[in-house]
Amino acid sequence: MRSGPLARGTCRLFAAVGLIIAVACSESRDRRAPADDMVGLNNRGVGLMGQFNYDAARDIFVGLATAHPDRLDLQVNLAIATLNRQREGDAEEARRILERVSAADPRNLRARYGLGLLLLNDGRARPLGCVRGLLCGAMPVRAE
Repeated sequence: MRSGPLARGTCRLFAAVGLIIAVACSESRDRRAPADDMVGLNNRGVGLMGQFNYDAARDIFVGLATAHPDRLDLQVNLAIATLNRQREGDAEEARRILERVSAADPRNLRARYGLGLLLLNDGRARPLGCVRGLLCGAMPVRAE
């Protein structure tokens, strides 16, 4: 085995590279930006809804909707997870969320569609009226 200056230099180089890799791969710090966390959590919630795990999805969307109240897409996802969970009072809570989103953005089709389905399911809207309202933007924002 060689023990000259070249061998010692190579050893130091490997040690330095190893140290750099260890520090770069350490999980001691989360380097993701908050927006990445929001997107990742939203995707996780949507995935849980796809697995019919609405309780866990709703928990994620409650946190996201609270942290980002201006993000209407997160509010709609919260309403969908709440509605699909199908506990006592969930349909009413989902309706209130969708009404708030529709009031904030009357052109939000996901909110209007969900609200139309809820109204139709409750017998408070005629099918053709809901479709016409969704397409033409004439559906009332608040359910009466």
